[in-house]
Amino acid sequence: MTPLSENTLRQELDAAIKKRNALGAEFFGIQAAQEKIASCISELRKNLRSAEAAFEEAKQESVSNLVHEAMGEAQTDQPSMRQLRANMASVEDELEAALEAQKELADWRKQIDSRLGLAKMATRRAFDDVIKNSPEVNHLIEEAKALEEQIIERISQITYLVGCGHLPHGIYETLALQPTNLGKGLATTPQTAWAILSEKAGKSIPSAWQAAVAGLDKDASFPLPGDDVSPPKKGPLRKLMGGA
Repeated sequence: MTPLSENTLRQELDAAIKKRNALGAEFFGIQAAQEKIASCISELRKNLRSAEAAFEEAKQESVSNLVHEAMGEAQTDQPSMRQLRANMASVEDELEAALEAQKELADWRKQIDSRLGLAKMATRRAFDDVIKNSPEVNHLIEEAKALEEQIIERISQITYLVGCGHLPHGIYETLALQPTNLGKGLATTPQTAWAILSEKAGKSIPSAWQAAVAGLDKDASFPLPGDDVSPPKKGPLRKLMGGA
């Protein structure tokens, strides 16, 4: 694999991953802050209700004391109305500040969410460019074409023998390679077709490529399967059949 310092596409992916991750960390930091603020607001509202109840209770006691005083009866001790009002005002101020902070965090989160979405798309484009232009993938494609040549050549021999009457029709169904004949319905794309065929043949996604795709999404220098690649021998049959 070409070192990161010598591969422009991987350098671009590295920058995109770092930007995406930084914005992601900022986004999750905002989420955590929002949870704290929400908890704080809930507690302040509870405190405000308690302060309001205490003030109303003290107010009623004050009225009762005034009545008893007017009648020359003994008065009961009561908390300072001024202090209770100040306590209530203090909680109201704290709640107002917390609600403002909640709004500011919501606006900030919206901005970061938009930037994070763009960063994810940029990372995906850079990721796809690395995969598409890698020597490992190009080798894999050329290797598949070479194997396809061998299949075409062997099927042509079987077809010749069937045509001469030496082998019965149906001894080898060439259309077995067409996923539309696998009872799955019409495959709308080549990717869908080969996915159906792989499933029918019991072939799973190669673990090496699963690991490579997962690793490359986190580390732009992560190696792809088949580091030591050399171009396979090409044949003329695929070109005769219209292939590249």
